[in-house]
Amino acid sequence: MARVLEQVVGDGHQDTAPLLKNGKTYPAVLSQIMDTTKRKYQSEETEPALRFVFTVSRANGEEIGTVSKKYKPSLNEKANLFKVVKAMIGKAPVGAFDVDTLIGMKCVVLVELWSTDQGIERNGIGNILPADDDDDVSPPPKNSVPVAHEAAF
Repeated sequence: MARVLEQVVGDGHQDTAPLLKNGKTYPAVLSQIMDTTKRKYQSEETEPALRFVFTVSRANGEEIGTVSKKYKPSLNEKANLFKVVKAMIGKAPVGAFDVDTLIGMKCVVLVELWSTDQGIERNGIGNILPADDDDDVSPPPKNSVPVAHEAAF
């Protein structure tokens, strides 16, 4: 099957986590994947992208909110999405891969703060790491509705 991406200008998603600590890791669950667009590197042009929305928690399982990051929908070995998938499933994806199978999976999010052009600090995702077996991670929120993604890359 071929993955169908919609051209969406702004996906309307807003992260809900308060400003987190820079360089700290948080237990997380991938709660949603959204079709969206992102700017091409060093360009004003846009290209299809996937927004991965993670629900982050404290070590005691208390839900903090959501943080997200956009990825180019490529499973090339050098692509950032490839690294995320590999971290989450514990091995390199081979051939076609349905990213929706990742929804609900545990991981660890490394937070890196960034600043907007107006100087406002925002949560960013520096890296996605595999979940430890003993991580106490809360499940995705009940009001989270995953977007159906039929196909692989």
